[in-house]
Amino acid sequence: MAKRTRYPARPAARPGAGRPGPGPASRIAAAASTPRVGGLTEAELAGHRERGEAICRRAVTILRGEPPKPRGAVSVEIVDDDAGGPYQLPSRTTFADALRAEGVETRGDGERVVLLFTDVKSWKGHVELSASSRERLAAALARPATVVLFGHPRGLEEIPGGGAVLCAWSGDEGMQRAAAQRLAGRA
Repeated sequence: MAKRTRYPARPAARPGAGRPGPGPASRIAAAASTPRVGGLTEAELAGHRERGEAICRRAVTILRGEPPKPRGAVSVEIVDDDAGGPYQLPSRTTFADALRAEGVETRGDGERVVLLFTDVKSWKGHVELSASSRERLAAALARPATVVLFGHPRGLEEIPGGGAVLCAWSGDEGMQRAAAQRLAGRA
């Protein structure tokens, strides 16, 4: 004899069911009129953005020395080992823009900060700096400077001298903003 399946009792009607009020069509219309990006409202996106920025700020670490808080203007120099590949890079002006947003002036004769962009990229075929980037970095560090390493902390081994080095893990814009905030004294 076949076993008989017992189904649960039909749920009770929702309170207010059958009365005039917002029905499915009006709820759908209300949901459709809420601005969404990728299924999220602007408020939800803003919350996620702020959480991401906070994570970036916590990820910035000091690898060597103690980066001095700028006392005046800062001169930003870039050594970019990530350029030249098949993929579009994040903006390289975000760090300087973020410094200015923190009230730090940027100009050519300020305290020197060298940004070293050296993410691990499959198209490079290696994880260490290229020969040309090593040469550019050595030339940039012939005079004292703070280095911001936008790459894996093992890249410290390739940074000559004994100056301060901040590690920001990657060159994306969130990490550039976080590194600028850290350098400006906002942790």
